[in-house]
Amino acid sequence: MDALHGRLDPQELTSRAFDAIRSNASDVVNAVSRVVRENPIPTALICIGLAWLILGESRRSSRTTEQGEGAEEFDEVDEFDTTCDLPPSYSGPEVF
Repeated sequence: MDALHGRLDPQELTSRAFDAIRSNASDVVNAVSRVVRENPIPTALICIGLAWLILGESRRSSRTTEQGEGAEEFDEVDEFDTTCDLPPSYSGPEVF
């Protein structure tokens, strides 16, 4: 029973987890660097996309705090809204 308590001790579990991470970290870093070296263009595109996503979110959140809560709902376009403003003289499509 004491052996089980020793193995399930939170400090022991934490220590074992960090040891596992340390032993596998170099393998992960080597694998990631190899993938980046072998695929530089896709890696660059992924990084650009992530940066764009992060910057877009930070700008949206700063705009929301400047304009107050709920302001972001006016920035979005309703993709299902099919109405449009037409001049009164428009009679519809021409039929031949």
